Amino acid sequence: MRHVMFAALVALLIAGCKGDGAATGAPGGGTHRAILDEAWCNREGLTPALRQTVFLVDERALVPGKGAAFRTANPKLFEAMNTLASPSQGQASGIMAPRERLTVYVMPSDGGAPRLIYSGCAPGFSAGELADAQSNRSRVGDFVGGSLAGELESATEAYNRRFILSIARMGDIAAPPPVRAGDFARSSLLSSLSAVRQLARDGAGVARYFVFTDLATFPDMSDSTAAREAGFELARESRLFLGGADVVLIGSQGSGTAGSRDFATAFFLGSQSDLLGWGSGALGSLPAAPVAVQTYSGELRYPGMRYPMRLIIGRDAQNRLVNSWLFVTSDAEWATPVGGSLRCSGDVCELLSDNSGLGQRWSLNTDAKPEFDAELPLSGMRAITAEIAPDHARGEIWDPDVDGFLDAPTVKSLPFELNPF
Repeated sequence: MRHVMFAALVALLIAGCKGDGAATGAPGGGTHRAILDEAWCNREGLTPALRQTVFLVDERALVPGKGAAFRTANPKLFEAMNTLASPSQGQASGIMAPRERLTVYVMPSDGGAPRLIYSGCAPGFSAGELADAQSNRSRVGDFVGGSLAGELESATEAYNRRFILSIARMGDIAAPPPVRAGDFARSSLLSSLSAVRQLARDGAGVARYFVFTDLATFPDMSDSTAAREAGFELARESRLFLGGADVVLIGSQGSGTAGSRDFATAFFLGSQSDLLGWGSGALGSLPAAPVAVQTYSGELRYPGMRYPMRLIIGRDAQNRLVNSWLFVTSDAEWATPVGGSLRCSGDVCELLSDNSGLGQRWSLNTDAKPEFDAELPLSGMRAITAEIAPDHARGEIWDPDVDGFLDAPTVKSLPFELNPF
C-alpha cells in the first residue's frame, strides 16, 4: 500500500488532471487556488482529531517543474508528503490520526506571507471505529448502499486526486534564488514564518509543524554552547511564537550537521516549540497523537513571587505524555516541553515526570553538570509531579540536586495549583 499515492500521482501528472475542491487564495505568480477538503475533518458521529499537522515548504528548497518532472526533481518532498498524506500509509503507520487535519503552505522565496496550498483530512477510521461499523454498532456504518469499503474507496480516490493536484502545482514557479548557507537569520523562510500571527487553525487541535527546507540554511557552529546561545538570541529577536508545538525539519539536500541542529534546537525552543525530528530520518520515530488534552491555568509560586502559569497535558493511548507544555509568564512567556507519563485511577491521574530536561532544556551547555540559576526558566529544575483531575492540577516543580534557594534555603520546590482553562 506504500506506493498507492505515488502511483496515483504519476498517473495523474501524466494525464494532466483537472482539480476540484474549494478555493481560498492564489499562490504568488500564478492563478492556482488552494484546495479545501473538509468532508472528513468533522465526520458526524465520530470523534474529531485532537491534533493538526501543518506542513511548510520552503520555496527556495524546491526544484521547479511541471507534471511528473516536478515529482522526479523533488523526491524527498514527495516521500514526506506520501508518508503523511497517504490514507494507506499515514494512518496505518500511526504518524497521522484519523481525521487529523493536514495543512500545506509554501513559504515564498521573497519572504512574504505563506501561501495556502491545501487544507483537509484524509478519509479513514480507527480500528475501533471499523469494528463498530462492521458490527452495526455505530453511525460509521450508515453509508449509501451500506457498503463501508466501497464508500471509503471512492472517498480515498477523490481525496488522492485533490491532494496530489494541490502539491503538483507548487512546482509551477520561476526558479527561486538558492538558499544562503548559514544565513537563517536573514532567510526568506524566517521572514515568512514571522509574517503571520499563526499558521495553525483555531479549534483544530494541538499543532505540530513539518518544515521542508535545505538544512544548510542553519548556521553550522562547531561549539555547541555557542550554537545554542546564538539560537536562543535569534529567537528573542525574531519574536516567533509557535504556541507549544512539535517541530520536524526535513532536509531537501541532506541531513545537516550537529552544529546546525544545536542552533535549530535552541531557536525553536525559544520560539515555543520542540524540535523532535531532523534530517533524512526525521519521520522515523515521532510521538503518537493525543487521545486526550487538558489545559489548566493558575500561578506558579517562587519564594516571594508568583507568576502566571498554564499547563497543557496531552496523553496518548498508553498514557504517555505527548504535546504537553508548561507556560510561565515573567519577563516573557516561556514555554517548556513536559515529558513523562500518567498513572491513573478513574478520573484522577498522577503525573510522573521523566526528569529528562524541563528547566535544563534552557541551559547553554546540556552536556555539562546541571546548573540551577534564577535566570533559567523554572530555575533549571528537571522534575515535575502533579495530581491531574478534571477540576484541578496540583503539584510542584523540583530537582533532586536542589536543597533550597539562596534567598529561601528551606524552600526546595516551586508549587502550583491550577484550575481548568
